[in-house]
Amino acid sequence: MTRVKTSIGIMLLLIALSLLSSLWVNSKCSAFLRDISRIEELCSEGKVDEAYRLTEDFEREWAQFRKYAAVILRSDRLTEVDRKAAGILCLMDESGGELESALSDLRHMLKTIKKCETPVFTSVF
Repeated sequence: MTRVKTSIGIMLLLIALSLLSSLWVNSKCSAFLRDISRIEELCSEGKVDEAYRLTEDFEREWAQFRKYAAVILRSDRLTEVDRKAAGILCLMDESGGELESALSDLRHMLKTIKKCETPVFTSVF
């Protein structure tokens, strides 16, 4: 009977960790999506200096998030976001539609990560 109780305890712990990590990833991705929307808004208003500062903050927060998320998420998803995020600062200086395209791609990748990590009853059982 002790083995059964221990097994149930371990399973419940794993389910709880899964749900908490999913909620954490979802909340961080939502914050990143808000940052991207704000960067787009600032760029369209012509406030490039403020957008540049916000982009630097975004990259710093992403690097912090990535350290812990690499344990939970697939590395290829994180690497793709890294590549796009690294190019945003360079594209700030250039004019054209490349910045909007890169931000749109970044938004799509973050939405995909968020969607894949949303806890669903069928993914737990």
